[in-house]
Amino acid sequence: MPTTADRLCDVTQEGQTRVTLRVRLKIISKCRNFNANSDKANLVNYLVKLSNTDENLHEARFEEHTLEAQELSRVEATVVVEDDREVIVQELALVRARYADLELRLEEAEGRVATVENEKEEMKRKLEIVRRVVH
Repeated sequence: MPTTADRLCDVTQEGQTRVTLRVRLKIISKCRNFNANSDKANLVNYLVKLSNTDENLHEARFEEHTLEAQELSRVEATVVVEDDREVIVQELALVRARYADLELRLEEAEGRVATVENEKEEMKRKLEIVRRVVH
């Protein structure tokens, strides 16, 4: 089974976009183990430790690709958040429109209920008059 380092190198040869897509989650999850003020070297050292099973991997090359993947991951993560924000804003607009529609329908329904209540009271009065006349 290929190591993380093997996958990084194989994917890197195919292009930066694939590096970002295939490695992004791994790197972002590992970044959480480091505080925001840590330098890149700490993260790189951690990822290089993951690659120790591959003797043929050149550490400088791995470090370069790791940094590149990390940078691209941050950019892609930002884009994903911005895309998600736009989707959420659109969904919120739809929810607000639906809410306004439901409020209008509620007002209409309350008006119909009031009309039916008035008709019911009118019918009760008429029924009472008929009962008086019959008896």
